[in-house]
Amino acid sequence: SEASSFCDTQMDLAFQQNPGLALSPPKFKVFIGNVHHWRTHAKLAVSRKGKYGGINLGLYRAGSHDILEIPKCKVHHPSINAAVEIIIKAASRVKTVGYSEEKMEGMLRYVQLSVERSSGKVQVTLVWNAEDLKSATPHLQLL
Repeated sequence: SEASSFCDTQMDLAFQQNPGLALSPPKFKVFIGNVHHWRTHAKLAVSRKGKYGGINLGLYRAGSHDILEIPKCKVHHPSINAAVEIIIKAASRVKTVGYSEEKMEGMLRYVQLSVERSSGKVQVTLVWNAEDLKSATPHLQLL
């Protein structure tokens, strides 16, 4: 392929310019996979969207607890993007309050998603801020 021949050419040049690296370049091929939709696991942080419920879901901005939303993320498997959309809509519908690091209050803190490649099914783990299961159950049942 074009990528493999490019890599071979670059390796040949490196060995020509640095003859002390080895007696001969290793014989292996480099295969470059898809650069989109490859990530099958995601741990996303949650913050509160509004006063009356709803969540922001994404990654922390560098050096802060501000959430950078990543809708339709190009590296996430399409099933993760679909699950994120469903979770955001459901959280808004049942008025789930995202966690606030500043106030140390709120319900949902993190969402972890894992895709089974063969089926596209998503396992969802919700990290919930609650004293016990009993206090979290009414809201979780609605989600």
